[in-house]
Amino acid sequence: VVCPAATFAMSALAGLASRDPDECCKAYISNESSDEEKKDSLNALLVLLNSGKLQLLEVVQLNQQALMSKDIVQRKRSTLLLGELLTRAPQLPLNSKHIDTLAEFFVSKVEDWHCVEGAIKGMLGLLNNYRDLVLLEDQGTMTMTGRIATAALRNIHAPSFNQSVRHKVLELCSLLLTPEWKPELRGVEDVAINMLKQCEEERDPRNLVLAFPIQHHVLSNYTLTEDQVTTCFENLASYFPIEFSPGKNDPHKITPEQLRDGLYTCFGTPVMKGFVLPFLLERATDRFSTDGEIAPALEALQMCLKAWGASFAREGLATLWSVLEDQTFRTATPHLDLFGDTWRAALATACTGVPVGLEPRWFMLAAVPCFEKCFKAMKEDHPATRTAKAGRTMLAAAARAGALPLRTVWGTTAAAALDIDPKDHVSVKFRLEYVTQLSRAASKQAGALNDRTVGKVVDATLKLVDAVATPQEDDPLAVPAVELLAALALVSQAKGVPAVVEKILPAALGTWAAAATPTTKLGKAVLSAMESTFATHGRPASALEPIAAALKSPVPTELALRVAGALVDAEGDVDVTAVLARLVDLMDGGATGLPSAQAVAAVA
Repeated sequence: VVCPAATFAMSALAGLASRDPDECCKAYISNESSDEEKKDSLNALLVLLNSGKLQLLEVVQLNQQALMSKDIVQRKRSTLLLGELLTRAPQLPLNSKHIDTLAEFFVSKVEDWHCVEGAIKGMLGLLNNYRDLVLLEDQGTMTMTGRIATAALRNIHAPSFNQSVRHKVLELCSLLLTPEWKPELRGVEDVAINMLKQCEEERDPRNLVLAFPIQHHVLSNYTLTEDQVTTCFENLASYFPIEFSPGKNDPHKITPEQLRDGLYTCFGTPVMKGFVLPFLLERATDRFSTDGEIAPALEALQMCLKAWGASFAREGLATLWSVLEDQTFRTATPHLDLFGDTWRAALATACTGVPVGLEPRWFMLAAVPCFEKCFKAMKEDHPATRTAKAGRTMLAAAARAGALPLRTVWGTTAAAALDIDPKDHVSVKFRLEYVTQLSRAASKQAGALNDRTVGKVVDATLKLVDAVATPQEDDPLAVPAVELLAALALVSQAKGVPAVVEKILPAALGTWAAAATPTTKLGKAVLSAMESTFATHGRPASALEPIAAALKSPVPTELALRVAGALVDAEGDVDVTAVLARLVDLMDGGATGLPSAQAVAAVA
């Protein structure tokens, strides 16, 4: 069976292979040829080269006059032709002499502004496709790769060309910085500064994805003067905040995150920190920035702090806090959580490597006073004020920063926050939510806490919940109370203190299981608390009595059934026969009006 498409393709190739090389060269070089004619001529030459009917040096001879012509178009197109052929034909029968001749030719052409595109393509073709032959010639003080790099970096100023040429120059720079080629740059002067110059003033996203990594590599691996670093910083700062909206069908698949991360990675190099930190801190304030710059500045700070390391974070903690405090306590910023995340990132980085149990002097001097100020605002100011909200946010963020901040914040504020007048329901809700945030953070690093402080917080919680919360759906304190009890159950499980769970569960269940339904906020909180507790602790004995009591109602609520089902489903040695029997009884119609599907789901 003959495939028509294959027949057509073979016929087309045969047609290209029969073309006259001289005519193909002239058609490609001519300014009068259409784009389609140029494309066909290039393809014909590639077919002839790959088939062995034509040699590359023959193409050079056919174009010798054009290559040396005073006509700009002739020189430009003939040089580009050689560059395209070397790029697209990776297996031509070339020897080291050919490679050396071609390299010298392209090196000479970078001094001709109009021939730069072809010369760069030719250099890339040699390095990418004829690596072994190039390396064979890389002997002595100045290697062939070094000669190529010297010519390109000294004579080409990428910003003065169009996007495609700039892209090729940046491709060459990226290639030369790879581990394979970088050693071949021995003897090349001013590599770093000349590569940075190729990246200046770049605005096209297609090129920036190459320019940012080049700058990052140079900043990280070369010694630069202060003036050179300053120039590079000014160039990078001009992109901030970086904004990019890709087209709907962007073939390059460049994302805003890709560009943002590229820029922030450059900011995060050690040599940049003295410039970038004050720049970003300034951009993070309402005095110097628009609202659209504050969030990117905080995001960049978080990435940079991690890159700059613990030592720098410790030194800059007080400076950073002064800005964070000003913006969160003084202004009604919409970025309060993001400021909190930045504080968390700074503390987490600063505490890296601190041995467990140690409280370093820098921490006591730079961090603890900040915690004290935040808690004071939480306690003394009304929960609706920005200062109280700021204090709570920054303390909760600190608790997520690691073992040392968590232990300090938990030990000094968790139980103390619950020491409040039960009649002040607004403040009670505010404090319950705060301790819940701490408890959720503590459940992930419970090893940082001691049993005494955990028991103290549990006792304070039970006392306050007993005084203020009721099982009514419309009680604004019921949901915060249940969520805190559930979070504390996770903390005690992580600490391995089951006795604490035995205190928590009766309070978390009680009559709430009978009063709420799974579709309400309270019901969801109770069900989530019980399911997570049973999953981590198994079947606690203290859960039997309140669940059994909830099931005694002639028509138990769906929530009571769901909680009972979760208990039965959990692992453990606690005997749940009575609970299971009641569920089966309900399923058999023992309760008038109870949808059997609810009981079936619970038993299942």
